[in-house]
Amino acid sequence: MLPKQRRCPECTGNMEYQLINISYQEKDIDVAIKITGVPALVCSKCNFQIISIRLAKELDVLVDAIFASLKSQKSHLEIFHSVDVNMVFNQNVLANM
Repeated sequence: MLPKQRRCPECTGNMEYQLINISYQEKDIDVAIKITGVPALVCSKCNFQIISIRLAKELDVLVDAIFASLKSQKSHLEIFHSVDVNMVFNQNVLANM
């Protein structure tokens, strides 16, 4: 079951379920984390994106752990330009987010 449709809070366009990409960057290290396949509601008119608060918190925990691991291995940071994470979500879990 997918999240129910709603109107965009920015332009009142239709919000539709899509998978999006989110990138994270920290000031003190030169490595980007790109998370692909994040379920979101996206406005078909202005492209405004909404993810659930629960999912945002879970992604923050994941990204913080990756950055912490990279920082602890500073001598190896020069080999990384980016870290890519591909998310695959269970549709039943999405209905509860």
